[in-house]
Amino acid sequence: ASVVNVTSAPGADGTLRILLNDGTRYTATAPLTVDLTTSGLGGLDTGSEASSTWYNIFAVPSGTAGEFDVVASTALTSVGPTGYDSWRHIGWIRNDSSSNILKFYHATADYFAYDVAQTSISGVSGDSSRADLDISGQVPPGTALAQMQAYAADGHINVFMEGGTSGTALGVWLGPGQTGWDWTSAPVPIIDEKVEWSASQTPTDGYIKVAGWYDAELRGATEARAQTTPTRDNVPVLEYSSASVVNVAAAPGAGSGLAVTLSNGTRYAATAPLTVDMTASGLGGLDTGSEASSTWYYVYAVPSATQGVFDVVASVSDPDTGPTGYSAFSYLGPIYNDSSSDLVKMHHYGDYLAYNTPPSIGSTAGPVTRTSLDLSAYCPATAGLLRVMLRSDYNTAPGGSKLYANGATNITVFTNAESGASPRNVSAEMPVLGSPRGFDWEIDSGVNGNLYFQGFTDKYLTAKR
Repeated sequence: ASVVNVTSAPGADGTLRILLNDGTRYTATAPLTVDLTTSGLGGLDTGSEASSTWYNIFAVPSGTAGEFDVVASTALTSVGPTGYDSWRHIGWIRNDSSSNILKFYHATADYFAYDVAQTSISGVSGDSSRADLDISGQVPPGTALAQMQAYAADGHINVFMEGGTSGTALGVWLGPGQTGWDWTSAPVPIIDEKVEWSASQTPTDGYIKVAGWYDAELRGATEARAQTTPTRDNVPVLEYSSASVVNVAAAPGAGSGLAVTLSNGTRYAATAPLTVDMTASGLGGLDTGSEASSTWYYVYAVPSATQGVFDVVASVSDPDTGPTGYSAFSYLGPIYNDSSSDLVKMHHYGDYLAYNTPPSIGSTAGPVTRTSLDLSAYCPATAGLLRVMLRSDYNTAPGGSKLYANGATNITVFTNAESGASPRNVSAEMPVLGSPRGFDWEIDSGVNGNLYFQGFTDKYLTAKR
């Protein structure tokens, strides 16, 4: 209840290796332990154990040359643990209201799953208009995505990305003609440790839970270490500012000191935020040409006129080519200019970009035989996976909507609609293959299909992190 082990990943040997922010590689023999009832190495950096608190686990120098140990701290990674000049973030743990560490599984490099899903709201009864839901007790600071679960009895419960529209809903819908319980689960983008929720069709009971979280720092949104005087890259993220301007900003939990290694092997620095204006040319604007509508642009860090300092440009050229006029560059992410030459608002988390207002293919009546969808307007050339929500509405006969990966024989995603039932939804990640970029869909006779595009994983950003 008070101890967590820091150990090797499955399949790895017992020697732990880590690079701290002083630029030095350290080792240790697994497992190390953190005990929240003790102080110093292997315990808390300062103070005493507190209940209902998130603790940040850091690797720090042990005092023996070339070796590291671990401490727990309430400090953000950008601040670092008290009493240590160098460190690296390893993960977060939660001490509950009884000062017991909540049991979890560090399932992948960036995903932490609860042993028992944690309840954010329960006892939902009757309708409720859309409202904020603070989940800071269930996800740590700087969380990129949370695996949410929604349960409903005899009605509708929806979970939305903060500020997002209906296409971002994780919905459990049980309308007239259906009774009993239903539930669904999907990753939902998290902004400031909040989501939004609503209830309709008079549910008699319901609740929303968090099954786990994706650590933004381990996902690649930051370098999981001190950011104030970076000795390794502190890669920025893209933030929507206006219809023609995007900010190149520090990631959540990071300081304003950015550092990026360009393709010439040299590290450059800058102070966030920088901006790209689609109506401007050169540094802080387009690399060449003028603003175009219905176009994907790719944002790059490039050398500025000041030695050792980088600036940013946008280009229609993808990362395999790079921006015109620059021999050294580093790809930072994509942006989309819509048919009105307005930038589409997206939220950037490491290698994942989520739409604030998901574009969609509206209600389409079946039958639709298997058809290839050109999705190049919804995902850039750098996309590897497209997160979608597929919806089926009963029209005249029961049936379903299906998605197939390009060239696949078997169905990848399926959702069914029955007579008298409310629409059914499922969220999934679809591989984006072929040219044009996309996948196939099929709709049964008597059913209407809808397809929302919630966001995408950028394979170039995954590779560089």
